Amino acid sequence: MNSFYYMLQLIRKRPGLYLGVPSLNALVHFWHGYDCGICVEKWEKETGRNYFDNYDEAIKSGVSSGYNFTSGFLEYVADYYNISSIGGMGWQTIILKNTESDEEAFYKFFELLDIFLEQKEILLSKD
Repeated sequence: MNSFYYMLQLIRKRPGLYLGVPSLNALVHFWHGYDCGICVEKWEKETGRNYFDNYDEAIKSGVSSGYNFTSGFLEYVADYYNISSIGGMGWQTIILKNTESDEEAFYKFFELLDIFLEQKEILLSKD
């Protein structure tokens, strides 16, 4: 299991510790920060140079974290909610629009992610 799956397990168990409150918005911001940190580390390891001192070059390099396990998740969420035209919405927006609160959206995200990953034969333990 990669480190991001492990991190998601930890956040699911104790969202208050990592996010302050169970919040899909907070989770997505955490996720982006985590992903950015991985990109910075990867670029610096590959080039031997400081990412932020060479920011323009680093950004243009297109370095990515490689966490693509949610490939297809947007389509899955849109299908789950019977949305035929997403019109630029991401999975986060779709989930938020179909739940009563950010906290409910947080738990719905994990419910949908579990089903999606199970279909991809990737298990995200809840223990």
